[in-house]
Amino acid sequence: MSAWSRLGSAAAVTFALLAGAASAHAQTIVSTPVTVVELFTSQGCNSCPPADKFLLELVARQDRDNLIVLGYHVDYWDYLGWADTFATPASTQRQKGYMRSLRLQSVYTPQMVVGGRFELVGADRPAVEEAIERARTTMPGGGANVWFDYAENGAPVLRVEAPKSPDFKVDADIFLVLFADTKNVPIARGENAGKTIGYTNIVQTMIHLTKWDGKPATFALPTGQLSPGASFCAAIVQQANQGPILGAVRARITDGRW
Repeated sequence: MSAWSRLGSAAAVTFALLAGAASAHAQTIVSTPVTVVELFTSQGCNSCPPADKFLLELVARQDRDNLIVLGYHVDYWDYLGWADTFATPASTQRQKGYMRSLRLQSVYTPQMVVGGRFELVGADRPAVEEAIERARTTMPGGGANVWFDYAENGAPVLRVEAPKSPDFKVDADIFLVLFADTKNVPIARGENAGKTIGYTNIVQTMIHLTKWDGKPATFALPTGQLSPGASFCAAIVQQANQGPILGAVRARITDGRW
């Protein structure tokens, strides 16, 4: 299955969710609202290691601070002598989507996008912290309620509800993001030659699950192995045309399989 594929309804499958009960049958890691922090990075970029290190620190506090932290590896620096071992064209396309929606002139690394609304240099810690706080405190209605659950027949589902707020306007897409744990990578060539760099929450696959019109809804999840080696999945509700992120939730999976 390719990244960014559009999925229809799915049959019953099994997946593991971490602590924090959302119902008698389902558990979630993070209660909404959450702030999604996305880093666009490359193993071939000598400006990226400080941002990669900062991402490790954000992951360490993501449960405490209600963050969902994602590392997207882009492929456009591969020509510099080292092909990023985690890079995907889909990650590059997502960054270009933000270039359009945030009206930027170009893409660059390391770039962080916070809440789908604020972009800044990924190694600029004070600016990132400020953007996280702004995203947290200015979300209309506190954001959509998003949680993983089980249907009556035992099939895993995603449930979404809008907050009761007149400022919450919805024409949204829902994405599933499959990502891996922390990995240390020795870089043999290119601008970071000789370094071993730790990367975390490495995005492997992003799937467009469905559109959402703001009405309370339950969506079936896809079946089978979606991304070999993925340890977590995030569901992200995002305003159409890669606009502001309206809500999200994160869960653990097993071997990239629900």
